[in-house]
Amino acid sequence: MPTKILGLLTLLTMSAPLLAQNQTVADLIAPYPLPVQYATASEDVQVAYIKTGQGETTLIFVHGLGSYVRGWEKTWPAFANSYQCIALDLPGFGRSSKGAYSQSMAFYRDAILAVMDAENIQQAILVGHSMGGQASLYTALENPDRVLALALSAPAGIETFTEQEATALRNAYTPETYGGMVEAQVRYSYGLNFHVWQEDAEPWVADRLAMREADDFQGFATAWVKSVGGMLDSPVYARLGEIMQPVWVAYGAEDQLIPNRYLHTTLTTEGVGGLAKAAMPQAEVQLIPDAGHFVHFEQSEEFNSRLLMFLKTIQ
Repeated sequence: MPTKILGLLTLLTMSAPLLAQNQTVADLIAPYPLPVQYATASEDVQVAYIKTGQGETTLIFVHGLGSYVRGWEKTWPAFANSYQCIALDLPGFGRSSKGAYSQSMAFYRDAILAVMDAENIQQAILVGHSMGGQASLYTALENPDRVLALALSAPAGIETFTEQEATALRNAYTPETYGGMVEAQVRYSYGLNFHVWQEDAEPWVADRLAMREADDFQGFATAWVKSVGGMLDSPVYARLGEIMQPVWVAYGAEDQLIPNRYLHTTLTTEGVGGLAKAAMPQAEVQLIPDAGHFVHFEQSEEFNSRLLMFLKTIQ
């Protein structure tokens, strides 16, 4: 074999592992069902989102801790005929940028507003799940002129924690322990989100396992851990009486994550819903049977039907 050809083959063989390592989470997770667009929240923060639908009113879907755009794949299609629908990846997750971010509720508020500004949307209805629900509540409190209404799926921020409880939650994981979870642990953690495991959530598990090989996976793991602190550092419950917009709240009757079963052994999910109603008298609070923490996914038809009824009341 000619020396030049042999040298070229050797170079390609040596460089192949290097090329394989140059992959991000965005490269390794499955494609989204719609083209991905990006909004700039700050110099180094790019917020990924998808957009579809038609209508004068915009729904912005904000996912929860560790999730991404695909967490809403049974929700936004049901509203695209009557509403403009935008689902975003909070920074640190999905296809959004990852870095040394605060992962605070103010940081996530800025990401939501960046998408709205990029699309020239003055006001929107925020549809938030879990941590995304708390981020939506925070946005409504800090920027009420940008929020037309709130629709919340199993929102965090209603259940409160003492300083001692908050410390326990902060210390539960490090980026190394969370990022180092083996497949059985990943599957167990995903299973806690459902009353009955949903086979169509299997692609989420596949994405979560695949992203472990990404160059920026540590950024995702760090974002997850810091987001727990972000929620604890930005309590919203004491201020919920300031929210004047229409509010709809849905919890799954079989939610295993809210309330925290280890710290609040006598509190029930229905009780958390009662706390939401007490803090926001205008809120419509509903408990959906046979659903866990991902109530909008596990009982999507029921959730979508009830959400649509609420949306029809918004002027």
